[in-house]
This record gives sequence, structure tokens and C-alpha cells, in this order.
Amino acid sequence: MNFDFTKRKKEMEQQQALDVLLGLTWSSKASMKKHCMLAYKGDIQKAKEAYDFLIDGMENMPDVDPVQPTMAEQMKDMANGVVGWIGQNQGTLVDTFNTVRGLFSRTAAAAEETEEVVIEE
Repeated sequence: MNFDFTKRKKEMEQQQALDVLLGLTWSSKASMKKHCMLAYKGDIQKAKEAYDFLIDGMENMPDVDPVQPTMAEQMKDMANGVVGWIGQNQGTLVDTFNTVRGLFSRTAAAAEETEEVVIEE
């Protein structure tokens, strides 16, 4: 019985490459092509076959990855969101503040009105 270890090794490598590709999430056609080339270790024919198989039905995928916003842009967006939220909920915030302030002022007034009675023997 003659077992071809080379053939079995190639089959295992191809299965591992496919498992790696199926476990990834791509944001563009360019990143998908790059991952196919890496998974098949530069074998252009196999990478092209895998890419064609995976890209089928994904016509709306962008060609390149979208540009990530800078840290300053992210902070600006966050600040605008907070200011907008405060503007939308201004009435509720003021009512809550006044209620809390009223509770504390009543408690302080009640404490001042209470007199301690000291019984001397």
C-alpha cells in the first residue's frame, strides 16, 4: 500500500487556507484579495479561484477600505452628540436639578426649625 504524503499535505494546507478565509470579515474587495494571497501563500491561481468563489454575490462591496476618521474628528462628533443631547433634554435636566435643589433646601430648613430640647436634672 503506497500513501502519498505530499498529496495529503497539500490537501490539508488547502483546507486550512479555506478555513482561514471563511473565518475572516472583509470590508473591501482589496482586503479580500490580499487575504486570499496570504492564505494561499502567493499561489495566484488558487488565490484567484478562492477570491472568485467568495466574491460571488457581493457586487455592492466597496473596492477599497473606507478611511477611518481621525481621533480629532471622533472627539468632535462625540462632543456634538453630547451638546445635541443636552439641547434636546434641557427641560428635563432643569426640572430634575430644581427638584433636587428643592429637596435639599427643604431638608436644611426643616433641620434649622427643629430645636433640641435639653432636659436638665
